[in-house]
Amino acid sequence: MDRSLRDGHRLVSVEEEAVYRAGLERLSCIRSGKKGSAMPRHVLALCHGMNWVPPALAAGSATAAAVMLCRWLEALRTGKAEEFRWLVGKWIDQSERERGRMTLVDDREIERARRLGDSASVRIEVGRSTVAQRDHGGDTKPVPRMRIKCCG
Repeated sequence: MDRSLRDGHRLVSVEEEAVYRAGLERLSCIRSGKKGSAMPRHVLALCHGMNWVPPALAAGSATAAAVMLCRWLEALRTGKAEEFRWLVGKWIDQSERERGRMTLVDDREIERARRLGDSASVRIEVGRSTVAQRDHGGDTKPVPRMRIKCCG
């Protein structure tokens, strides 16, 4: 798919490419969520003036980790569809632009996130990072965030 969108060498069906193109276009329209910012949440670039694509992966370990992650996500999608939808929703609408960490809102979500990972290939890390709470008097507050980490 990546090569079809980046290079124009069709390696998938026209229909399949159209579905991916539409999904990536929808991702490109999601804004970061920061007050007053028009910055997109997901880092995508316009390729050939019509295809939104994520940054290319480096050869080697980054590509191997992406393959591992895709396999884990597919197993989650087929084995635990509700958890998959929850995770993808979190990533689409509540992830950090650069690191992809996803905000968790309460202890129930923290436990739900922890139950997703810890397979041989993927680990879910939950940590707390301090972010400014400008709308609440300028104090800072530790916010739980999860990160998907490939092992391998």
